[in-house]
Amino acid sequence: MNSDKNISNQELAAQNYKRLFDNAPISIWNEDFTPVYDQLEELRKRNITDIQLYLKENPEVLFSMLSKLRVTSVNKATLMLFEAESNQEFLNNIQLTFGEGADKISADLIAAIWNNEQSFTAEVNFKTLKGEEFAALFSVPIPKTEAERQTDPVTIQSIQELREAEFK
Repeated sequence: MNSDKNISNQELAAQNYKRLFDNAPISIWNEDFTPVYDQLEELRKRNITDIQLYLKENPEVLFSMLSKLRVTSVNKATLMLFEAESNQEFLNNIQLTFGEGADKISADLIAAIWNNEQSFTAEVNFKTLKGEEFAALFSVPIPKTEAERQTDPVTIQSIQELREAEFK
């Protein structure tokens, strides 16, 4: 307990997370995966054995899940990386940030959730809100509890300079 303000350990932890979130040097998005898990539970009732094959054969299901994902907040590094003036500008235009191949990566993420993996990391192409494409590492700890599903931190780290150096 903080004796000065009588703050609980939970409140102190939340304040520390918020400070870390806001000031991290890499892009962090808090996402609510709850609707995706709900839809996956419905699919499990159909005894689907290969979720990736199912999503490939039924792309509308993948797009339905992706449309239900909610980014609830982003940090300052996200605004800088994606060249957004504000959280609202970024959140209102998030669909413009996905580059070539993002749908394949999204299906892989859904499969990682389906298979109850610990985490998911992939290289993916994003775009700034000004349209400039860049390569990034996209990483998500796979939520295990309902609380984790509601606010899962997704990180995006640009690797564009590395890709350009490799090209040279």
